[in-house]
Amino acid sequence: MVRRVIIIFLVIIIFTSFALAVKVCPKCGTEYPDSYNFCIYCFPPTELVTKGEVSLEIMTIEGRYDRPISFVIEVRSLDYDSLESFINTCYSDGNISKSDFKDIKDIFMSIRKLGSEGKGSIAYINKVETLVDMSKKVVEKAETGIAQALALLLLGEIDYIRAESQHINDIEEYQRTLEYSSNIGIIEEPKVNFENTISALIQIILNYENFKYIDYAYYKLGCCLMSQEEYNEAAETLTKLIKKYPQSKYVQECYFRVGDYWFDKFEFDKAIDFYTKIDPKSPFYYKGLYKIGWCYYNLAKGVSDKNYINAFDAFLKLFDKYSNVSNPSLIREAKEFSVICISEYSAKPDPYILINLLKERNLEYLIPEELHFLGDLYLHKKDMSGIAAYCYKIILDNYPEYYNIDVVKESFNEANERIENK
Repeated sequence: MVRRVIIIFLVIIIFTSFALAVKVCPKCGTEYPDSYNFCIYCFPPTELVTKGEVSLEIMTIEGRYDRPISFVIEVRSLDYDSLESFINTCYSDGNISKSDFKDIKDIFMSIRKLGSEGKGSIAYINKVETLVDMSKKVVEKAETGIAQALALLLLGEIDYIRAESQHINDIEEYQRTLEYSSNIGIIEEPKVNFENTISALIQIILNYENFKYIDYAYYKLGCCLMSQEEYNEAAETLTKLIKKYPQSKYVQECYFRVGDYWFDKFEFDKAIDFYTKIDPKSPFYYKGLYKIGWCYYNLAKGVSDKNYINAFDAFLKLFDKYSNVSNPSLIREAKEFSVICISEYSAKPDPYILINLLKERNLEYLIPEELHFLGDLYLHKKDMSGIAAYCYKIILDNYPEYYNIDVVKESFNEANERIENK
């Protein structure tokens, strides 16, 4: 782990000076920058960098959610159609030899044919490991820089698949062990290991700044580090991608991933800075809006704090503009938390604060539903049945066509019963 942390530290330092003279390590045989007095792949130093700890402490909202909804974002693979075309072009332009072209194309086609059937099985892992060995040999014998860059890219890709397959196998073995073990507490769950993938990607970044897939190398490196829980290094890598390649197709996702990094460290202002940069046309935009709402909510310190209004606006925008997203629990939570924000912002419970805010934003159509949530919020709070009944009464008197009007009637009756039995 220390070795990996130091490697990433060095990567961050020398990102802007890729074209370095190199020398060969007598121990491992790997080339490394001439400006360093030790090999950056097998060096002994242990004191240069200490891996930063990332707090994963759970934030709690009293009586509500343990933490925001988590978004599972699949790591993107290479665009194989684009890569195949690029390989062919490199050969036709004379940038790679016939021998390298044949080897690279064979490995590439084998990767495309792999599929996911049987992933995690010993047979699948063995097949992938054979491709890993083939890729390493091509890296070693490549006759041109572009051929070596392509071979490293394929090595990183196939080793990523190998690591995933091995992890699936390890987890299955771990689960079988748990079934028959009486020492569950001391059995550690296996973690994925992308060390070899990371090494291949770092070599691309260090040596091939103008490589067509350099942004992908940064992206995949950041995602691998994130998967290995090396969060600080991952965030630095993805932030570097954003700065160096602002037109990359991976940038919008990186804004969200780095925003999440700062969110989990409770650095909400920094998280907002990344979330707000997401393009409204990006599929990550509504996810960013949701997290912006949570950021402002967590920044709010008490009654009349404007951060509650900022959170309210973010949640409102989410379900006003993106109510068709395929995540109904997210939309419902956004609606509930928009109301919670106003209830905590107000010095006294007054449904007309919510009504007026919605009117100011030309969102009158949301009034009955938001009032319904506000009424339900107060109904379940001690000594607040009266204000709950007031919310329901406004709906009954002014919005008889509200789609949930029958439920409002029942809640109104329940609130009145609570008042009478008090």
